[in-house]
Amino acid sequence: MWWMIAAGVVAFLIILYVIGKRDIAREEAIEAKEQGARDGVSTPNLAAEKPLVSYPSDEWTEEQEVVFYANTFHGYFTNGGLDTLLSVIGMRDLSLNTMCEALTAVGAQPIVPFLKQASLESAPRGDTDAYLGRMRELGAAIDKLELNVGQLSQAYARRHGIDWYDAHLTYRRDGHE
Repeated sequence: MWWMIAAGVVAFLIILYVIGKRDIAREEAIEAKEQGARDGVSTPNLAAEKPLVSYPSDEWTEEQEVVFYANTFHGYFTNGGLDTLLSVIGMRDLSLNTMCEALTAVGAQPIVPFLKQASLESAPRGDTDAYLGRMRELGAAIDKLELNVGQLSQAYARRHGIDWYDAHLTYRRDGHE
């Protein structure tokens, strides 16, 4: 009987190791990509940007996370612009990288470089008007793309057979926000 418990503990530890290793590799790849963006040109290059997510998610929780992040982007960007969105990301400890992956997953890939650029911008000392002006410029560039992330999120949820509204609420209720 004790060997079954030991085998279960070992299996659980192996699963945690594999998940942790995958997450670390993903974060390192994203950091390397962001570091290259910081060292390179400051304007987004839509043609050079490669998708962060190359295949659809197999797990329902990841699909739920995609819906949550895409809806968070849509709600805060639509109601307050990039500055509001970035403030919410900071206040709620949301991951910018996960936000970008979710936008890519729902089909809003062209927004990602603008969002990343906005996250790198900072206000010159005491000059918040310049910062807010830059956020408005980047927001206008996103608007010109004419992508409705809310609709894309709903379509994504339908394609994956999940209820859009329920997935968003369940994800928030489970302590993710």
